[in-house]
Amino acid sequence: MIDFKGLTYSDESFVVNQIPLIHLSMHVKLYEPNLARSGGFFSFVYQALQSEVGAVGTDAPRPLPKMTEPRTHESAWVELDGKLLLLDMSDHVFLIDLPALRHCDLYFKTNFHRETAEAVLAESGEGALLSKIRPFFSFAGYLSDYLKPSLLRNMYDRVWGRKEDVCDVVGVYEHLRRDGETSVYATEAAELSSNRVHYWARVHTLEALKAAGLTGTLRLTSRYNKEIEDGELICSNLSQRAYRRAILRSKMLVINTLPHALLPWKATESLALGRPFIVDTPPLTEFPEPFQLTEGDHYLSLLPATSYTDHRHARVLHPFTLDEFTEGADKIAENLRDSEKLKHMNSEVQKYRDQVLRPETLVQYIFDSLEAT
Repeated sequence: MIDFKGLTYSDESFVVNQIPLIHLSMHVKLYEPNLARSGGFFSFVYQALQSEVGAVGTDAPRPLPKMTEPRTHESAWVELDGKLLLLDMSDHVFLIDLPALRHCDLYFKTNFHRETAEAVLAESGEGALLSKIRPFFSFAGYLSDYLKPSLLRNMYDRVWGRKEDVCDVVGVYEHLRRDGETSVYATEAAELSSNRVHYWARVHTLEALKAAGLTGTLRLTSRYNKEIEDGELICSNLSQRAYRRAILRSKMLVINTLPHALLPWKATESLALGRPFIVDTPPLTEFPEPFQLTEGDHYLSLLPATSYTDHRHARVLHPFTLDEFTEGADKIAENLRDSEKLKHMNSEVQKYRDQVLRPETLVQYIFDSLEAT
């Protein structure tokens, strides 16, 4: 590994924008260059490689077709001096593109859970391929915009920032309460299926935070499915701009992780806007070393940590109780009223934003991973 951080050189030609010359001389090719457009899964990664090491797009076809079975799998290919890297942005822990893993030199997987990956590869008889996989991070599609200085955003933050406690805006796919179903967390006999946990965890998180007296933008959204909107529990979606303002008005952003127990890209939106966040249950997936996040510094958890019920399908189907949602929300409220705690978390998040959540950090991690193979 070439460690250039903190060093200075009299020969300015050796370091440009803090990326070593040996890296700048590499030929970096981006397949499907349209993925660099803001708003997509790969935009921050592609833009970082373009701005930091002059990566160029190619019209050549992907080395292998995109995986579509058992479901569409978000992935992209990058070539560094003839070495093929796959960026796997699937939000399903248990999905690994095996043909791509065989073909690539290095496989960067967002939402990497080692035990699950081991089980999947063992089942296919290809456990040795685990050595190719590296943990990756889910970067927001508009993260570059969030990180850029903005006079209007700074003014809004200065006038309205942190006036409210939380921003809890999360989507659901159905309206089980309206359909007459009882919460899976209200009775021990309930079937803890993935879709039910997804819905009821979001409902109880929202209602527990309200019951704890927390203020802010608290709403479940319909993901543009008007049929489930009732104007009370489930409302229409917010625009990107309105959502950003809601985060700025709050002290913390709420992120539901159940049943997947992974960290979605909205975490980087919160960090880029200088806000710690709250998860219902701590993520079980690995973070890349330079992007490590720490509970108590960068985020808080509503519910106790637990493990995947079934590693093969990577779902947390733990029978939490309604009392645990209530107790967790009360603890969150205590933290939000602790000025020293808030000061500490805000300081840690600002450091993370300024020193870690940068294109240079991402590019360095990719090159270091490749050099270590």
